[in-house]
Amino acid sequence: EARRLQPLEPERALALIDEALLLWHGEPYAEFAFDGFADLERERLGELRRGVIEDRMDLLLGMGRHVDLVPELEALTREHPTRERLWGQLALALYRAGRQADAVAAFGKLREQLGDVGLDLTPQLQELEDRILTQDPTLVVESATPDRLRGYVLRGRIGEGAQGVVWRAAQPGVGREVAIKAIRPELANQPAFIRRFEAEAQLVAALEHPHIVSLFDFWRDPDGAYLVMPYLRGGDLSGVIQHGPLAPAMVVDLVASIGSALGHAHQRGVVHRDVTPHNVLFDEDGNPYLADFGMAGLLGADGPPVTSSPAYMSPEQAAEVKAVVQSDVFSLGVLVHSALTGRIPAVDEALPPVSELRHDLSVEVDKVVACATAPIIEQRYPNVTEFMHALAHAVGVGREDAPVLEIEERNPYKGLRAFEENDAEDFFGREMLVAELVRSVSRHRLVGVVGPSGCGKSSLIRAGVIPLLRRGALPGSERWLITDMYPGGDPLGELEAALLRVAVNRPIGLDAALVDPEADLRAVLDGLLPRDAELLLLVDQFEELFTLTTADEPRRRFLDLLVRLVTDPTLRVRVVATMRADFYDRPLEYPRFGDLLRRGLVSITMPAAEHLRDAITGPADRVGLKVDEVLVETMIHDVAEQPGGLPLLEYALTELFERRTEDRFSLDGYEKTAGVMGALGRRAEDLYSQYDAAGKAAAQQVFLRLVTVEEGSEDTRRRIPLTELQGLGIEAFALQAVLDDFGKHRLLTFDLDPETREPT
Repeated sequence: EARRLQPLEPERALALIDEALLLWHGEPYAEFAFDGFADLERERLGELRRGVIEDRMDLLLGMGRHVDLVPELEALTREHPTRERLWGQLALALYRAGRQADAVAAFGKLREQLGDVGLDLTPQLQELEDRILTQDPTLVVESATPDRLRGYVLRGRIGEGAQGVVWRAAQPGVGREVAIKAIRPELANQPAFIRRFEAEAQLVAALEHPHIVSLFDFWRDPDGAYLVMPYLRGGDLSGVIQHGPLAPAMVVDLVASIGSALGHAHQRGVVHRDVTPHNVLFDEDGNPYLADFGMAGLLGADGPPVTSSPAYMSPEQAAEVKAVVQSDVFSLGVLVHSALTGRIPAVDEALPPVSELRHDLSVEVDKVVACATAPIIEQRYPNVTEFMHALAHAVGVGREDAPVLEIEERNPYKGLRAFEENDAEDFFGREMLVAELVRSVSRHRLVGVVGPSGCGKSSLIRAGVIPLLRRGALPGSERWLITDMYPGGDPLGELEAALLRVAVNRPIGLDAALVDPEADLRAVLDGLLPRDAELLLLVDQFEELFTLTTADEPRRRFLDLLVRLVTDPTLRVRVVATMRADFYDRPLEYPRFGDLLRRGLVSITMPAAEHLRDAITGPADRVGLKVDEVLVETMIHDVAEQPGGLPLLEYALTELFERRTEDRFSLDGYEKTAGVMGALGRRAEDLYSQYDAAGKAAAQQVFLRLVTVEEGSEDTRRRIPLTELQGLGIEAFALQAVLDDFGKHRLLTFDLDPETREPT
């Protein structure tokens, strides 16, 4: 039907194609992947779908939506490197986006792919190449409003302000509506913003509270910064109070919800800075949520100037942490005033007494609001809990009837995941090794961090080295731009994506320059990065270059490129690579790279007993927990010389925290969790045993697909698209239960594909 409508009603045809593609989940007959009888039908259906995707690309190109098609087409051509129609569409999209050199380079890449099978370009593609080379004016169409942003289908604007645009969008394959806040490039391309965006967004994304608007996804490139959140249909508090003030009991309930959200965030080191009626959103059932955590700080302070002052921001926002936290109490007091009076005061307007505007309320309410908004920090309520109880009493809700602020204690242990930059304050026991790594980064432009699996290599860099560099451990390092990547199956593509995350411009010919040994990399990087910026690239899990990159040519090109980046001092690039020790011989087979790696090598071993002690007790001390000495000695003994023991120790500590019944860790509690070697298996078995037959089948299907098994090499972990699981015919409820349960206990981790933003 879409094909019939395409010439006459392209918008309707596009909607039908989108509807059709949303019905596809994963691979057909994936449950029979090892049975040959389904192969032909699987391939037939896959070919039909690929043809529909190409139809969709043609439609969007005809509608002038080429700019936003480029990343999607680049991902598709990497996935299907010999599909000529896709390459032609990519070249046309690049040309129309003003990237003629990249368009011509696309034909060169396709020739290389086809040459491997003895073919050349079709006559149609040769004609298109000639028209691009001669700049045929008939190829150009006017750019239109995009309908896609990475993997999201845009459904229209919700609003627009000084910071950017908010879009309503859908995420195909997941089946959920989202809101996407797109921050304008003139703000997102400021060096201070670039340095802070990813770390702060990760911190906000880690907030899990029933009254905080979740951050599903985020990314940044030269076109702007993007934050993806759930789409809430109930409007915001500013719209609600336009119809009049709220009842006092409703305001107390509102403060309980928003206050518990703030308390949860403050305990995790996150300050909102902009608690206003515009940032309190409601769902269809009227439940309140606090949105836009961290944005006021990211766009203010020492970053880009705040282009529009948030309503009634207190004067000490840029002061110490205590003062900044108190600014949230201040803002919450102003929000209460607005909710009780039905009016939002101007920034420079003194707050009139609530009792003058509402005669049903006493002067006690005025005293509470005045205390929360006192100009002197020490005169304010110390926390939102005290403020809420005082407000409840003032409006006639007794303390015993007031809502309870439930603020879940923060678990300082990380389970099986690596420590991240925002976990630096919980990272103990590796100070000497971190200092050695910082010195190595100073002396060598390529540093190899090599050690056995499970010794904490990634954590050392992310939670140890990077925070020190951010604080200026090396001259000027506080101004460095830092980005990271995993090699995966397409290391050059992953590198390009990593560079664009910290780029202020999208240089013409970046992808071509990364594979061309004669390219002027200095010119490319000068056009890519802010003036005089030094770049630190973390290549994490470097062994993926030998397990997931199957062909030698892209591997060799990537290694040659790293050599060029770190041997030319004018390029201002440093590289840190973390790698499992059992793969150390592989890069040594490439002499130039191997020699550089050998010079900057730092070998990592399991921490000694005194360092393990710090790793156990340090995080506990930070949250006010005591650890029995006999337990410390037992855990050190259990993990000593145990291969891969560090993640198991961290997981056992995570379980101890979750199962604790008092403010101390004891040997008895440790034994109940089955100890270092048993805690992980105990939790996994406990979860698995609670399922019925459908749940157990779902768990088996999920975990079997998370391992790559290859004859002659060690098994390695595998990232899979969520749609692959959804296409297995597993009962949907059982699948979701498995993902939720094992994810909650850190036995599964979740991410998104960097190009398509498809959940993995």
